[in-house]
Amino acid sequence: AGTDSGDLIQLTLNSSDEYKEVKIANFLSISQSVISSIHVAEDTGRVGIRVLVVSEGNVYVIDLRSGCSVKRMSQFKGGVAVANRVCSSGRMGLSFVFDEVESENWSSSVGGKLMKRLGGGIQANARIKGSSNFSSYDNSNGGSVFVLAMARQLVFVDLCNSDDEKMSPCVVLKEMPCIEGVKMIAWLDDSLILGTSNGYYLMSCVSEHISLIFSLRDMVDHPRLKVFSKEEKALLVADNAGIFVDIHGQPVGGSLVFRNSPDSIADLSAYVVVSKDGKMELYHKRSGSCVQAFS
Repeated sequence: AGTDSGDLIQLTLNSSDEYKEVKIANFLSISQSVISSIHVAEDTGRVGIRVLVVSEGNVYVIDLRSGCSVKRMSQFKGGVAVANRVCSSGRMGLSFVFDEVESENWSSSVGGKLMKRLGGGIQANARIKGSSNFSSYDNSNGGSVFVLAMARQLVFVDLCNSDDEKMSPCVVLKEMPCIEGVKMIAWLDDSLILGTSNGYYLMSCVSEHISLIFSLRDMVDHPRLKVFSKEEKALLVADNAGIFVDIHGQPVGGSLVFRNSPDSIADLSAYVVVSKDGKMELYHKRSGSCVQAFS
């Protein structure tokens, strides 16, 4: 969990037959500004849990296995949001790779060697073609691939599993131009959903084409969207209403009407949890009814 004051809180759930208790495992001071985006890398059993945090244009990697060490990634200055890829059922591979480059300098680089192993190559302004079992690489090598929004570009990055503290924990796989003002991002299959102050947009990882899903009636400081991996859809919030869309940006599965415009959204089994000004509400995904509210 991230706070407005730049702190990261790690919580643990202790369960027993009689009760469940939530405890604070770690409390880390990351920056002096709001934590705007958090990405938890999958624990592969070899590298432990790592967390990527975005705060005030800076990207941090927190290693929870080694005393909660914090590294600021200076090469990603200006980052605003981060997201990992959610694959739909039966889709294990990433459907794009990069044009291969026969440059000796590129081939000998870390990124070049990585993409060679993936069956492709990378260069500046590369065009996309073909296919590659990208996700199987991710799972078998202990890495965690995510996308970072910064300025007017998207950066696809692999969070490596190296134990060498001298090496950068991240390898840049690809950069793509995008629209300006992206504040939130979701990655579903080969589609990206971009949230801005004036609307939500759909971007294809394959063609790089960007289209408007819908615009917001009033400018907002921070758009709200949430990916629901099991349902393979995303919830886009406009004012106090949440609209479910699929990987093509098409409305699916109805909508939710909240009592207030939420500050944050969470997924809890068959329910959507939203919070506002220290109050939390629990909504049923299918019926849309508020089943519980507490503060």
